[in-house]
Amino acid sequence: MLKAIVIDDEKGASESLCNIIQAKCPEVKIVAEAHTVNSALIAIQNNKPDLIFLDIQLGNETGFELLEKIGQHDFEVIFTTAYDKYAIRAIKFAALDYLLKPIDTDELVAAIRKAELKRSESSRNDNIPILLNNRKKESISQTIGLPTLKGFNFVEISDIIRLEASGSYTMCIFKNKEKVLVTHLLKEFEELLDDSNFFRVHHSHLINVKYIKQYIRGDGGEIVMADDSVIPVSKRKKLELLGMMRLLR
Repeated sequence: MLKAIVIDDEKGASESLCNIIQAKCPEVKIVAEAHTVNSALIAIQNNKPDLIFLDIQLGNETGFELLEKIGQHDFEVIFTTAYDKYAIRAIKFAALDYLLKPIDTDELVAAIRKAELKRSESSRNDNIPILLNNRKKESISQTIGLPTLKGFNFVEISDIIRLEASGSYTMCIFKNKEKVLVTHLLKEFEELLDDSNFFRVHHSHLINVKYIKQYIRGDGGEIVMADDSVIPVSKRKKLELLGMMRLLR
């Protein structure tokens, strides 16, 4: 049984989420609800939850401020938000999961299954400080934390040449030809790096356009990267890619 706390400044949204959890996830016990940062702090201290559902906007404060006040705790965080871009770049690579409002029941159940698996492995959650670190650095640094099977690798975005889908994982390839298998989908990297010179040229490939060595013409064409890898370009991405390349030259 997972003990959970729902934290949302809208009581209606909080009640709705609790109702869905109780109906669809009997393995989760809601031990408290909170609507402000202060009440959430008290609820967490009193109940020692395994899992919290945390809204990003809490009145005049945010869920991030709550985590900063808490520091390190042994619980998982699932963010709930009405904003599909707001802080997602940090959230995706630190929180257990995030749910967009209105919350999809299947996505909720899947997120809770992740929490169950993680708790069953008795792995302490080291994601909170990484999340806060990424958020603080987001506008001033080009360093990101990549979640791997062993932990996190902190890397410079500018060192990444390309990323390649590998089932439910992503292979990250660097300019020194090192490869790191990351435990997130390529689509999540596409959103994370959407303003960092990265472009998804193919459903399996996301490239750093600054490392393009050559474009080879064809239906979609092919790209030769700085590591000498040859990457296919889908037909529908061809014109947009060529436009980006012209801007860089």
